[in-house]
Amino acid sequence: MLAVDLYKNKKVSLGYCASVAELSKEEFIKYLGMNGISIFAFASEEELLEEMENA
Repeated sequence: MLAVDLYKNKKVSLGYCASVAELSKEEFIKYLGMNGISIFAFASEEELLEEMENA
């Protein structure tokens, strides 16, 4: 839970949090998703739409 709190508060990187949780990055991302925490953060809806267009 420490790693999740650190990640939610944007204190450290995803990779560091995965290491603290003793998980791979992929496992940590899945764990975040199971707990309703997104790894995507967009400043606005416009930024999200722009990213989707570029995908």
